[in-house]
Amino acid sequence: MFKLKCKIKGDYNNWITELEAVILKSKGYRLNIHIFDSDFNVDFWRFAHIKEEEFLSDAETGDIVLFRGSHLGAKITRKWTNGSVDHAAMVIRLEKYDNQIFLLESVMVRGVSFVSFDFFKRTNKVYN
Repeated sequence: MFKLKCKIKGDYNNWITELEAVILKSKGYRLNIHIFDSDFNVDFWRFAHIKEEEFLSDAETGDIVLFRGSHLGAKITRKWTNGSVDHAAMVIRLEKYDNQIFLLESVMVRGVSFVSFDFFKRTNKVYN
């Protein structure tokens, strides 16, 4: 298995091992909850829009955050896909780091990245 390492607060960790540990402890895994194709015929999301305070308290590992960018590439993506969003990230909440929220995302300039929500918020210039 190909393994990558990421740096979180000065400590090197194997992010695949971290994700596996989170999955094994998740409610969906423990309760054997499945998502079926029919679930996508209804509004399955928990929040259409959410305030930052609610996001920080309610977000769980595995949640998907959808973004709508303001830059030209985002607009082209939405036009080409006929969609209303152009970017997505997966939430990873790590108890090991004071229950901090991290985002796992893929962006053109960096590829797949694993960043804290605080860092994302400070450096984000393109997503509403």
